[in-house]
Parts: sequence; structure tokens; C-alpha cells
Amino acid sequence: MKSKIIIFLVIFTGLLFLSSCEKEEGCNAVITVKLLRDTTQVVPYANIRIWQINSDINILGQADAKGRFEHFFKNEAILNVTASSTLYLPIDTLSSDTLDNDSLYGETTIRLKKGSTVTKSVFID
Repeated sequence: MKSKIIIFLVIFTGLLFLSSCEKEEGCNAVITVKLLRDTTQVVPYANIRIWQINSDINILGQADAKGRFEHFFKNEAILNVTASSTLYLPIDTLSSDTLDNDSLYGETTIRLKKGSTVTKSVFID
């Protein structure tokens, strides 16, 4: 009888500890790169940098075919975001003062909140 009580207490204590584990909440940043002259057009494969001055945060990456880049952070922060691309566009979609092989650049900031996904657009021109 004592062994059944001990087994029950061990199982109950184990379940109590496992159920009280707190999941680590982080911050998810989703960056979308778009053209400034046509804000509905995304820029595929743009280079992304998420960084902070006087910090070791320096994330480099590339957007996907839909102009989207995603990264997970453990802590809340306010970060700088820069995007650049050498985008080839057909001549007929460009204004007369733009070359067909321009180097495009844009920057913004993003405020990460614990436990949530923050979406931000960077407009490059």
C-alpha cells in the first residue's frame, strides 16, 4: 500500500512540475520590402539588415520571392531595419529618370513586443 502511495506522489509531483513550465515567449519580426514608387509591388530577394547601435544584434538575411523576411528574437527591442536591392525592372514600368538596373535602398525601425509577431514594411527607392 505504501508503494502505491509513493508512486502516486511521484507521478503527481512530476505532473505538477511539467504543467507549470512556462514557455519562453519571444518576439517575431516580419519585414516586407516594397517599392516606394508603387507601394503594392514587393521587392523579391532584397538584402535585409536588422541591427542596433552599441549592441551585438546584427542580423543579415535575404527576403524570399514575396519580398518577406522573418526572424525570431528572444527579447523586446527597438531595432533599425535597412533593405537594399539591385532590382531589374522592365523599362516600360520605370519613370524616365530611372535606370533599368538601379540600386535601391530604404530604412525604418521596428518595435518588437514580447509574445507577438510584429510586421513592418520597408519602402525602398
